Amino acid sequence: MSYENFQERWPLLSVSCRKRFKAVARRLPIFCLALSLLTTVGCGRKEDGANVLVMRLRGDVSTLDPAYIVDVSGGTVAAKLFSGLVRFDEKNRLQPDLAEKWELSPDNLTYLFHLRKNARFSDGTPCTAEDAAYSLKRILDPRTLSPRRTLFGMIAGAKDYDPASGSSGVGVEAVDRHTLRIRLTRPHSAFLSLLATPTGYVISRKNVEQSGGRLKKRIVCTGPFVLSEWRRNEAIRMTANPYYFEGKPPLEGVTYRIIPQDFTAVVEFENGGIDVLEIPSAFFVRFKSDPEWKPFILSQTGLNTHYLGFNCSRRPFDNPLVRRAFNHAINKQRVIRTVLEGQAVPAAGPVPPIGGEGSDFGFASSDFGIRILDSILLSCRKILDRIDKILQSATALSPYDYSPQKAVALLRQAKFNFNREISFFVRAEKEAENIAAAIEHDLSQIGIKVSLKKRLWTAYKQAINKGEPDIFYLSWSADYPDAQNFLRPCFYSSHSPSEGNRVRFKNKKVDQLLDALEAASSERGRNQLCTRIEKLIVEEAPWVFLWHRREYVVRQPWVEGWKMYPIYNANKLTDVTIRRGEKR
Repeated sequence: MSYENFQERWPLLSVSCRKRFKAVARRLPIFCLALSLLTTVGCGRKEDGANVLVMRLRGDVSTLDPAYIVDVSGGTVAAKLFSGLVRFDEKNRLQPDLAEKWELSPDNLTYLFHLRKNARFSDGTPCTAEDAAYSLKRILDPRTLSPRRTLFGMIAGAKDYDPASGSSGVGVEAVDRHTLRIRLTRPHSAFLSLLATPTGYVISRKNVEQSGGRLKKRIVCTGPFVLSEWRRNEAIRMTANPYYFEGKPPLEGVTYRIIPQDFTAVVEFENGGIDVLEIPSAFFVRFKSDPEWKPFILSQTGLNTHYLGFNCSRRPFDNPLVRRAFNHAINKQRVIRTVLEGQAVPAAGPVPPIGGEGSDFGFASSDFGIRILDSILLSCRKILDRIDKILQSATALSPYDYSPQKAVALLRQAKFNFNREISFFVRAEKEAENIAAAIEHDLSQIGIKVSLKKRLWTAYKQAINKGEPDIFYLSWSADYPDAQNFLRPCFYSSHSPSEGNRVRFKNKKVDQLLDALEAASSERGRNQLCTRIEKLIVEEAPWVFLWHRREYVVRQPWVEGWKMYPIYNANKLTDVTIRRGEKR
């Protein structure tokens, strides 16, 4: 039996057979070598101690420099190394991070952040307001070439900021060692949330200058962990930061092992080489039905949207009729059922259901009168929320149904050339390849010829940014819990592919509404604008809106304190512990 055939049949084995297999594998490491697994086993067991949390990454990260991070994997790892002024907790609420408190002026244009006096970098030097100011100015400096420069375009003077040409005036100022002032040109409802993203992390100026302008493997940071080793395409290792302002974390370290193959990762987890594993969809049913692992599975609905992207800047996908046809041509329900094992819900548009308890920074009060007032306001808010839901249901999105007949009719109306071969780029990873194969099958049923091109993650992103594919499969995950985070980055005309608009979508009306959304102050007004924007985008169909994935992880029984965070960059791992003497 070939390795590929064994991998496909593994989930179908009975529980008893799998347990016998695991027992053999534990006693006979040479068997793992025969399956090309020993290399991964060896580098994990010998170098990671009993109090080191080991996790898996499907592929290596491109960068850990906050100025250049644009992907989920890079942000996930960087969140353990760096701190921002604020951060999100597991309920999507903004919490203090390096800034222990902040104030907002009555005109909503000036923020005053008060930094912790005990905040230090991992080399022991103090982290001051000057470092925070430098970090933001570095993002805005055109010489940095940060793909996230426009993220903070609402800061006063940001548009024209260019120290090299003498334009150095920008609304970011260190008032003193522990006070930072930021001035905006216009009120921005999501500004604090943006500061919680990896782009808002505070770095050491000295570290950047000593690293030649970019942070690579020698990183000085303020987060709970410090980068100790980065073996490309093998492992990223961190050790506990003794200078972390909340105290040295309970874990001695964290290791991310780079394991592209799902089967390899699953066997490693079951042999104790991985402590927490995101369950691959092909193995979901097996884990869920296995009494050994079922009690240790955690799940949540992720803030993500998976999509098929078009290159809207060239034919034939500059025509909305063609894009709508593709939306009708793909049987999303079948892919969710067969490839994803039901771990997703169909998407009607680009924005997933935004849950959690909001992002307002709250405070507790012991005053009885204030608590009564809070209770009344909460009741009023619930009534208004019900009214909003009724209004939203009346203006709900109409999703594209699966209809090959409608797809063919739209293609004929658009005079689509059925003889042309469509280049379909996909990440070289098992699940993505299976999804691409299912999509290719659906397209072939209506006469569309597809050429599949597989690329490793870094090369894949580069190809998309250069505009090489006609179509590609990708996803967008929330940097902060707001519909705006799925709309402006991905569909604002002036945004580049590296900033999120990978499909090169341009629409003046959408741009105008997105600008209005940034300035909107009331929650109801923002919700109405989001609905209008999303309806326009669905009508223009720059994506095939596929699904929102539900996230499942399984942990080892010796791992305690693990939490699921809706925002990928919120988990600092400071509450996680490993029970002594139990880890294999």
